[in-house]
Amino acid sequence: MRQLAQGRFSEPIDVSGLKPGAFYLSDESAAFRKISVPMSSSHHPPSALSAEEVLARARR
Repeated sequence: MRQLAQGRFSEPIDVSGLKPGAFYLSDESAAFRKISVPMSSSHHPPSALSAEEVLARARR
């Protein structure tokens, strides 16, 4: 993602730091820019999973 954004003359992007409802948007002729939408179809848990939770899900 960073390489793609740099190729479009964008500011550095931080996908991992996005808040719920925030996305990066671009098209073929424009640089990436951060946008916010009131409703999001993606799920953002309030905190990251613990190592134990990750392992438990992997075992399912």
